[in-house]
Formats: sequence, C-alpha cells, structure tokens
Amino acid sequence: LFEIADPTADSGPMVGQVEVPIAHDETATTLYQSLKDAHLDLIRSCVPKIAAGTAPRIPQDPRRASAWQKRTPLDGIIDWETRAPYLYDWVRAQTRPYPGAFTWLDDEKIVVWRAAPVEIEGTARAGTVVAQHPEGPVVACGEGGLLLEEFESNGELAVGAVLG
Repeated sequence: LFEIADPTADSGPMVGQVEVPIAHDETATTLYQSLKDAHLDLIRSCVPKIAAGTAPRIPQDPRRASAWQKRTPLDGIIDWETRAPYLYDWVRAQTRPYPGAFTWLDDEKIVVWRAAPVEIEGTARAGTVVAQHPEGPVVACGEGGLLLEEFESNGELAVGAVLG
C-alpha cells in the first residue's frame, strides 16, 4: 500500500506491505483472490494509522522496482514450440480474470483456460493434437504434451489437427 505522491501513481512512499505466498498450482484466478484478501487486510490495518498520522512513509528504492508494459491482445498467444511444463504455467497465468491463453485452428481462435503437462509417446510436430483423453485433447509441445482440460472451441479438436 503506497501513498500517491505524483502522477506516476506507483512511485510514492510505502505505507504498508505484506507477503502473499504463491502455491505451485496457483492460477491467475486464485492469486487474484489471495491478493484481494491481502489488500483488504492491509487496508484494515493501515487506514487507522493513516488517519492518526502515524503510518510509516518508506521511500521506494527505484533500483529494486520492476515495470511491465500494458497487456496487449497478443500477450496470451501459445507458442507450441515451448516445453509443456512452461505452457502449463503460461495457461495458469493467462486464465480468468485475464483474457486467457490462446491458439489458432485455421481461422478459429481457441482459448485455453485450464491445462496440464503430460508425457506423449513418440514425436510429433509442435501444435499437433496427438491424442484424445477423457479430460480433453493432448497437444504436442516442443517437449512433452499439454492436455487441454478446459478450452473454448466451436468444435472438437480432432487428432491430427495442427494448432498455432
């Protein structure tokens, strides 16, 4: 929690701070909820201090700051040449409340909301649907496969279809 001291908004002195643990299987959805809860607790503890004039004003160290560009529509695109465990992380980071990780099948945009890395037998071109499991289709990656557990498509992703 920081004081808005100038037009940049994020550079003012810190009034309060809390660490939020991140689980191995955290998603954007679950992390968003954890951060929301942490913000509410932080506000509840800091507002009385702000009102009393006793809240600390700790200057931020610009050398330790990080900045991210504004998200663009292309930020969620899936690069099937990437290793499956990385794509698992990628999908979790892009899921709700964000627009989702996505790929293409011809002219159709396929949005992937939930996935899991899996082993695949043999080799296949990255982006190729190599199997159908009860949980969903499996897509070959640069290394391993990605099981698409929840996705939006106008039809079935048939074995042999090439995404990307």
